[in-house]
Amino acid sequence: MRKINRATIVHFSPTGTVRKVALAFKDGCAPLTSKVSVHDVLTPESRTELIDCTQDTLLIFAFPVYYGRMPLPLRGLNFLKGHGTPAIIATVYGCRACEDAGREAAMELTERGFVPYCIGEVPARHSLNHEVAPARPDHRDARELRLLIGELIRGIEGETWLPYACDTATPLKPYGHQFLNPEPVDATLCKSCFVCAKFCPMGIIDKDTKRIQESHENECEACMACVERCPKHLRAIPAKVADPFKEHMRLFKEQLCSRPQGELPDELPILVRLTDKTGARLFKAGGSHEATL
Repeated sequence: MRKINRATIVHFSPTGTVRKVALAFKDGCAPLTSKVSVHDVLTPESRTELIDCTQDTLLIFAFPVYYGRMPLPLRGLNFLKGHGTPAIIATVYGCRACEDAGREAAMELTERGFVPYCIGEVPARHSLNHEVAPARPDHRDARELRLLIGELIRGIEGETWLPYACDTATPLKPYGHQFLNPEPVDATLCKSCFVCAKFCPMGIIDKDTKRIQESHENECEACMACVERCPKHLRAIPAKVADPFKEHMRLFKEQLCSRPQGELPDELPILVRLTDKTGARLFKAGGSHEATL
């Protein structure tokens, strides 16, 4: 029987929603393990130090979904190292779809010495449209995550859950390209606090111009870390694309809100994909097994 003595929670949270998920997991782990550590890997500097996880550690890896994939700054996961270490993946998505993000993380964690046991799908406020599930993750989500992590730990220790049966043969979907690189609304009002540059996950904001460096324009994911953190609220998407962007977001929200009852953004459940002795299954937080996959 495997014994989990400590938990290491690693999160990448440009707009704060993933951090809420990570802290809920922390609270759920505290009564069950002797030590819980939390690592924020948003900035390039934070990813320079290796997080080495022993076999009796549980890694909880939480990140947002971009274009159905794992965020670009996390590719390779060179800041993580496992030794047959069990891992739980939490994909946090803006109520559209997770697609290949969890599978991509599972494959890369396996390469880094981890044993993924499940992929969680957690609905959250959309990073580009705050009218979509504006309060999520909410108090109900936090409670379900606290209870869920306890059930997952007990399942891993008791071998109820098996290592996740991940599809490694199907190619990952192509990574999307966006056109929304945030920029200063009025550079004359900027106080040069450099918060935008400090918290850019790609490290590509020029400190002089406060804009994305021209040679790195295609690397911006519009994660909105710089927009969320600007103390003067002086950053936004470019004016030249503001109108088509607003229309796109209007249609996006309309599409989500036309879903059937139970699938609306405020109603989406937290789901977990895992493998037990009967095969791959879909598990709903706060409920029972929903379906065999």
